[in-house]
Amino acid sequence: MNFGKYTKTLSFKKIRNEDIKISNLSAQYNSSRFKKYRKVTSSSGNDFLKVGNMPHVEFLKLYQAGASTQVLSGTPYYIMLKKYGHKSKWIRSKMNSFIKLFEQLKEGKLKSPITVVEKPIIKNKYNDGYEIYEGHHRTACYFVMGKKTIFSEIVRAIS
Repeated sequence: MNFGKYTKTLSFKKIRNEDIKISNLSAQYNSSRFKKYRKVTSSSGNDFLKVGNMPHVEFLKLYQAGASTQVLSGTPYYIMLKKYGHKSKWIRSKMNSFIKLFEQLKEGKLKSPITVVEKPIIKNKYNDGYEIYEGHHRTACYFVMGKKTIFSEIVRAIS
């Protein structure tokens, strides 16, 4: 199943806005990219979809520690985007945008909610709770900044 095409067939009904504990969030289970994502996460257990194990988080931690562009280009985040078929120039641009977002959030800018699906779009054994639909980068930023919650719009996927 092509996950991208499948999600375009869905509609989403807003349920509520809420501050959600980041520890209760998981990255989206994308069956089309599952094996590629799994290979670049930092967890060897079944919790690899949890926010703290997302490649985005390791990237930001290295950036925050002063890592060079060359080091950042070897991170699981870079490798994940490469495995997804993106070109190096596009990835570098994405990395720069991600860093800019991180800096803006640290300054208290950009307070828009992330979008969270109340349960996984595709049932799987790795997550049975909230799944990030839009906002993986913002969530990773907040996690690295030490925030415990993130303002979220909770939606229900309807096929």
